[in-house]
This record gives sequence, structure tokens and C-alpha cells, in this order.
Amino acid sequence: MTKQDGSRTLKAVTIAFFVSYLLIGLFVFRDYGMSWDEIPTRNFGIMYVDHVVPDTRALDSVRAVGGPAFERFGPIFEIALVRLERLLPRTDIRPLFMGRHLATFFIFFAGVVVFHRFLRRRFGPGLSLLACVCLVASPQLFSHAFYNVKDISFMTMFVASMLTLDTVLSRPSWRTWLVHALTTVILLGN
Repeated sequence: MTKQDGSRTLKAVTIAFFVSYLLIGLFVFRDYGMSWDEIPTRNFGIMYVDHVVPDTRALDSVRAVGGPAFERFGPIFEIALVRLERLLPRTDIRPLFMGRHLATFFIFFAGVVVFHRFLRRRFGPGLSLLACVCLVASPQLFSHAFYNVKDISFMTMFVASMLTLDTVLSRPSWRTWLVHALTTVILLGN
């Protein structure tokens, strides 16, 4: 087998891995129940969309009443999920949370793709694929990829920020700086 054949085979295996993982996620996202903090997290996003939380002091007073479920985390992805939810027709609560699980999975899938791209630049195609397989094969992380929007979105944006930083360091230009700045702002708002 020549080096070119090995490269083609690795590329085909990589594509097959990502397609398979996407299909598995689309088939199993309904199999995960709700975690203890999904409703308070959704309420947190609704409060931001409805402008109930104008500043940190207001959030602290809501936390004093609502308890520790109202953690201090950035609202960007929760706001996006609530806005998406309001665009869709009103339905029962189960399809609503299943849609949130699917959206969270898409965020994680995008994070794995970005993770692969980042590692491929640093370590080559073989090790980057192995690292992605290990990331996806972790049972706890795999399950959290469906219902833990806080941590999954943070992880995805952190990896994206590292990729854009690597791009800035290798090819500095105003475009790469701008993309890195936007990615970092989203990370900090998460």
C-alpha cells in the first residue's frame, strides 16, 4: 500500500466515523431523559430573553429565591435555544426538551469536528481521528452531549477558540484576529 492509498483510506475512515456518529446521535437523542437542572437552566434562558435579569445583582436575588440551580454561567446558548423554541409551534414539554437535546447534540458534534480540525493541524490525521474516537467513546461525555448544554457548549467554544488562536499564531491577519475575537467573546458569554 502506498502512502497515497493510506491517506485515502484514512480520509474515508474519518468521513465514515463522522457520518456514523451523526447518525447515531440522530437515532438516540430521544433515549436520554431529563437531568435535574434542565428546567431551571431553561428558565434561566427565558429570564434573559424576557429581560428579567438586567444585571448580576438581579441574578443574585433570583438565586437567593430559586436556589443553586441558577448557576452563574453565560446565557448565550440558553438564549439561542429559547429563541429557537419560540419560533417553533407550541407543543408538549417532552418534544420541546427532545428538541433541546438534539440541538445540544449538534453543538457537541460541531465541537468534535472542530476538535478534529485542531488536532489534525497539530498532530496529523491519524492521531486526530483517534482522539475524536476517544472523546466520543467516553460514556459520560457521550450522554452529556444530549442534555448538558452548559458544559457541552463551553467545551465546543473553548476548542473553537484554541483553533482560532492557532490560526492567528500561524497566519496573523485582521480576519483571523476578528474570527478569534468573536469566538472568544462567545466563549466568555457562555
